[in-house]
Amino acid sequence: MTMTLIQKILSVPASLALAALLACGGGSNNPPPPPPTIAPTISGQPTAQIVQAGATATFTVTADGTAPLSYQWSKGSTAISGAVSASYTTPATVMADTGSSFTVTVSNSAGSVVSSAAMLTVQAVAPSITTQPTNQTVFAGATATFSVAASGTAPLTYQWSKGGVAIANATGTTYTTPATVLADSGSSFTVKVTNSANSVTSSAAILTVQAAPILATALAYTDPTSGTYRLVKNAASAGAHLVLDLMGPTTGTASGVSITLAADSSKVTWVDVPTGGTTTTLIQNGTQFALGTGVLMLKAKATGDVLQATAAQKAPTAAAALNGSLLRIALDLKAGLGLTQGTTITLTADALKCQVLDGSGTIATIAVSVGTLKAQ
Repeated sequence: MTMTLIQKILSVPASLALAALLACGGGSNNPPPPPPTIAPTISGQPTAQIVQAGATATFTVTADGTAPLSYQWSKGSTAISGAVSASYTTPATVMADTGSSFTVTVSNSAGSVVSSAAMLTVQAVAPSITTQPTNQTVFAGATATFSVAASGTAPLTYQWSKGGVAIANATGTTYTTPATVLADSGSSFTVKVTNSANSVTSSAAILTVQAAPILATALAYTDPTSGTYRLVKNAASAGAHLVLDLMGPTTGTASGVSITLAADSSKVTWVDVPTGGTTTTLIQNGTQFALGTGVLMLKAKATGDVLQATAAQKAPTAAAALNGSLLRIALDLKAGLGLTQGTTITLTADALKCQVLDGSGTIATIAVSVGTLKAQ
């Protein structure tokens, strides 16, 4: 007997019939389910770091799991703001950071995992001297100061030594000696700089002590040894008050003379010839000119370094011989300057402004020889 198509299908097992139906496009249109989310795991733990103070330290983690993965680093148990990537770099470290522990939490939608702790060790930077102490030279009785500059991890401590022997309480970046004596000359000074990492000793600085200078209280003047017109010391000079005479040549006559001198006004002052005189006595007549009984022909003006002085006979007095003192001027040493004995003081004559009115009535330029002036 011949079977119909329906009879043939019904005679096939149900499982085979379902497979045939699906092969022909029958059944549900839904996509296959997504793969399951895999929770994160850490495949590379962060490792301990050792750095010198002032340097940074970087910690890194490697994690697996379904993306996206998020990261949060912590120092101790406190989350670090902004530390949300697979690596974390610290700020510049300080000694107080040593012993800190760092962990990272890695998360996704399936869960989270915390890394093992990585320890940070911060080592001190050994001291080094950036500016060595330098040699010092002082006068006996003065103090000397030595100084040093050093770098390295704080705190730095200092100990100064004299000739290898530590100086009590000399523990700063500078050291000032007591008042020195000549026996201190040649002494060497060093400083040892120390911190927790190491220590370093400076090069030696040498102290030179010189005899204290003797301060000047007077003026000393050495007359010129040559010259037709000469400026010489007058016997009235005493201490800080120096009186100078303009001496003329051994021959010739004149009715007047005028000179312009310059002296270092930072050290001396043009003053009246007689001690305690008035400004009208910046100049005195010498021994040669007869000024008569009329208006005195003596004029002087002091401006800073410069003194202009003139002495002239009043007509109709006859011209006078030049072989003597023609006029007289004076200088005082300024007080309180601290000049040492032997300090030279500039004193010059202006070659263009020193003149004589000779016996014939002619004005002529003269060369005035000036001696040596010193503080004494």
